[in-house]
Amino acid sequence: MSFNAVIKKNARAALKGHWPGAAGISALLALFWAGLVGLETIALYILTPADLPAGDLAELVAALFMPGYLEGAVVTGLSLIAFFLFTPLTLGFARWHYLLVQDERPEISALFYFFENGRRYARAIGYAFQLSLRAGGWAVAFLSLPGGLMVACVRLLRIEEITRQLRAAASLGVLLAIGLFLLAGILYAIFLGRYALVVYQLCESDALSLRQAFRDSVSYTKDYLGTLFLLHLTFVGWFLLALPTLLLSLLHTVPYHTAARTVFARYLIEKNRMTREEIAGTREFGKSEV
Repeated sequence: MSFNAVIKKNARAALKGHWPGAAGISALLALFWAGLVGLETIALYILTPADLPAGDLAELVAALFMPGYLEGAVVTGLSLIAFFLFTPLTLGFARWHYLLVQDERPEISALFYFFENGRRYARAIGYAFQLSLRAGGWAVAFLSLPGGLMVACVRLLRIEEITRQLRAAASLGVLLAIGLFLLAGILYAIFLGRYALVVYQLCESDALSLRQAFRDSVSYTKDYLGTLFLLHLTFVGWFLLALPTLLLSLLHTVPYHTAARTVFARYLIEKNRMTREEIAGTREFGKSEV
């Protein structure tokens, strides 16, 4: 049995008898997200012109990826609401599952754990802020090449006087940029797995600093980034079932996927913690012998 198969087996064991509760808090969090996305969709529908260009590739790409100032303000405002409201909820969602895989019986109140006092709330916001900065910085590194190619080709397509051959090359460049975006996106997703344990460490301890949590996560996941990514890939089929089941299958898939990630995180945290304790014990034993 493969490593990820064992992880998924333990996730199912942790969820046994707790599927309704796991599905319930997943649905609750999804309703919060759906409300915000609905507001954003309605606002953008009102603000976006109905007559998007259909024949000009350059104008179409510009309309999709370069929204106006008003649309940008709406998206920014709602994103800030999501940042300050849903970040603590998302960490509380992780804590509920972390308690579950530790053979505890988590209550729904665990979802609001990071709202219980100002320090926890600040840690949750600080975590999201630091993660956003790190993810944004690495996104520039991974996506600058396809992004630059896309911008250059779109600018060429917007020039009316260019030759047919150059226009064809620029159109091909747009397709190439899309392919590079997909490849860079996969590599980027794998790389960001190095921060996957931070949220669980914050759920476990109020004493651990954010800086140390990020350092530990990078260290603990060093040899497991590919394995973690493959674990996510094994759930692609489950998530694809959402379409024919009208999203109802997500009530099974989301708890299953979340529990598997949590079991994976707990394994790495405990494995490395035991290693540190063994090293510390060896050092103490050596000192006593001297």
